[in-house]
Amino acid sequence: MKTGLVVIAACLTLVFAGSTLAKGGKPEPPPTGTPYSGYSVMCGIIDAGVYTESDKYAHLRDAVLRYHNVTDSPYTTGWETLVMNYDLRIKNGRGTSWGSLVFEPDAFTGNFTEDWTATAKHFVWDISGMYVGNGDLTGVTVTYELTPRDIDTVPTDACDGGPIFDAQDISGYISLP
Repeated sequence: MKTGLVVIAACLTLVFAGSTLAKGGKPEPPPTGTPYSGYSVMCGIIDAGVYTESDKYAHLRDAVLRYHNVTDSPYTTGWETLVMNYDLRIKNGRGTSWGSLVFEPDAFTGNFTEDWTATAKHFVWDISGMYVGNGDLTGVTVTYELTPRDIDTVPTDACDGGPIFDAQDISGYISLP
């Protein structure tokens, strides 16, 4: 079982090592958007999901990952739980990924959610999308784009003392109602 978890962690790192998940293109700033920027770190694998591999494909189902986003805005600083699935061709790195996420900003009682899909080319995933607010954040939207960042450039306590599995720069626009 330990070997299986190591394989899953290695595959997740591979998936997130490039520019990662995609919505298909870069986010467009909302007309009234306020820019933000910072970093996002993968702090944990809550559930490694089910990983299978054939001669041609790697498949992952129902992995649950935990991220910490630290930015210059209270709307985009907090914790994200992401459910991830993918089908990836081993030979050329083409594939699709999909799932859902819940982002909980530290400064608010509401949250942001998103159902996402992605495509990969040469093992590189392009991550961009839009969070939609709920609860106290109803009507708020946040676009985001993630780009690779050297893991050694984030504070060692970014995961509250736990290990850091991956790091990305995050930036986008916040649109208030």
